Order: sequence, then C-alpha cells, then structure tokens
Amino acid sequence: AMVHPGATEVCNGVDDDCDGIIDEGCSGNDADGDGYTVTDGDCDDEDPTIYPGAPETCEGVDNDCDGEVDEGCPDDDLDDDGWTEAEGDCDDEDPAVNPGATEACDGIDNDCDGQVDEGCGGPDNDGDGYSPPADCDDNDAMIHPGATEQCNGLDDDCDGQIPNDEVDSDWDGYLDCSTCFDGADNDGDGLIDMDDPDCQDPAIGTE
Repeated sequence: AMVHPGATEVCNGVDDDCDGIIDEGCSGNDADGDGYTVTDGDCDDEDPTIYPGAPETCEGVDNDCDGEVDEGCPDDDLDDDGWTEAEGDCDDEDPAVNPGATEACDGIDNDCDGQVDEGCGGPDNDGDGYSPPADCDDNDAMIHPGATEQCNGLDDDCDGQIPNDEVDSDWDGYLDCSTCFDGADNDGDGLIDMDDPDCQDPAIGTE
C-alpha cells in the first residue's frame, strides 16, 4: 500500500512513487546515473545532464549546480519575448523583434532574417533606412519615423501629425515656431535673426 504514483520516495531501494527511478533524492544514491549523488552536490538527481561541473547551456537551467543560471550565455531573453540572442534574437531589448515576429514596414528587421521591410512598399529611395509606407516622404532623407521634428510645417517624424506651432497663424510669412524675431543670432552667422536674410525669405519661413 505504500508503493503507488504520488507516494513519497524513501531511501529503501524501492521505486515508491512508481516513476521508474529508485531512491531519487537520497543522499547516497545516484538516481540519474550521471556519476554524482545529492551528497556530491547534484542539484537535480533525476536529470543526467545536470550535475556539478556539467556544461552550462542557455536554457534557463542551472546545469552545473553552481547556483547560477545560464552564466556565460549571450543573454537570458532580456526583453522576455521568448527568444535569446543565442536563438537568433537580433534586438534583445525590443520584444517586437525576434525570429518569430511578423515583419512590419517600419525600417526594422523585425523577424531577424537579415532583410528590412521585405514585402513592403518598395526600396529606400532616399537612403535614410526607411521604406514606404513607414517613410512618409521617401525622397527626403530628413523625413522618416523617429526623425527630429523641424520648424517647417512638415510631418518630419511620420507620426501623422504636424506640431501646432508649425503654422503661420498671423499670416506674416513665418511659421509660429520660427525664431526669426527673438532678437538672437540663432544660426551663428553674426546677424541678429530679424535682420538675417535667412529670416526674410517667406518661402522658407524659418532660419
């Protein structure tokens, strides 16, 4: 009656819990046959690949029983997307980028296959690293996702929005965000901006 699945294994030379292993966990028994007992420091005497001095593999297990997991591995899935660098994750800080991800039209190699935006709208004509449709102006290298917004009335960062101050609300030929009338030499050409020819071209509207 003491021998059945789920029974407590005791050190008696019998497979008490009917799992096919005799005396697992007993201090003097090498249950998995790897040459190490629990007394010798085997931290999992049911797995023959786990024992003191075993090669550490990148699988989230303390293979060598030193109290550390995956030491020496490229990473341990830093972004928790289920993929490590050893498994081909080409950006282990972005959970949306891994070998199992779906390629998006965003100028990034989402699926880590060495190709960027395959299947998207076309080549990167302006050489800024982004292709249509992610790049909302593929003829201007200064306009692409993540670009710095400039005072020019354009959607420089391709987020679908133009900042509120990039308009000429007083119809003077200059955008509201322009620094042409702040009394400073913002472009370092030796001229106060209000007297600078760069600021007197309504077609530009900025320095």
